[in-house]
Amino acid sequence: MCVFAMALLGLWMRSPILFYDGSDTQEAFNDFSFDRFASYSDIASLYFRDALASHPVPYFDYSFEHPVGIGLTVFLLSSFAGNLSAYVVVSSPPDVCGGDQPNSV
Repeated sequence: MCVFAMALLGLWMRSPILFYDGSDTQEAFNDFSFDRFASYSDIASLYFRDALASHPVPYFDYSFEHPVGIGLTVFLLSSFAGNLSAYVVVSSPPDVCGGDQPNSV
């Protein structure tokens, strides 16, 4: 129950990015999300940086600095999500369980 509540809280905090319709660049997205209280997420930012809409394979198609388990999770979630909004929604439960850690590079 707590995980569900935390996932809902995370979605509520990041709700502005669900409606992002700006440029498909990490810089433009980050500018947008930093201007809205608590809406920034590494997960959403990396969606643009790593061009996850085209479903690349981490470590093979592009350099990915996170552990293999996270790379597999990113690949699987981006494979099911067709756009940023869907990616943010499907990544919310793993985000809560794993902890979205800004600047964890």
